[in-house]
Amino acid sequence: MTDPLHQRTFSSPRQTTRYIECGPVDRPLMIFVHGWPSISLMWRAQMEAFAADGWHCVAPDLRGYGGSSTPAANDAYTIEEIVTDMAELHDHLGGKPAIWVGHDWGCVVVGELVAHQPKRSAESC
Repeated sequence: MTDPLHQRTFSSPRQTTRYIECGPVDRPLMIFVHGWPSISLMWRAQMEAFAADGWHCVAPDLRGYGGSSTPAANDAYTIEEIVTDMAELHDHLGGKPAIWVGHDWGCVVVGELVAHQPKRSAESC
């Protein structure tokens, strides 16, 4: 039996991020970042499998998707803004180094986050 997915919301003064979560919160963190045109639920099967192995799994809806903020201004969707959203979410989740997994546009987000803030990424699993 796997841990059920829980829908959560995190808000900062900049934005709101909806995310799904499963697995034990006191275990290593794995964050799944979707691409276009998906939402967090695309990771459901992977999250359930890793949670069953003891990982704390989180998948956010990036801004403009699902239940997250949808700003009107085009410049609100720059990679810098989205990476900052993920850094804020990571801090909200405790800020310990995590395994980051990206798909499509999510790969760019993950790559930029880890390149500019390497301490947010676990060196190995």
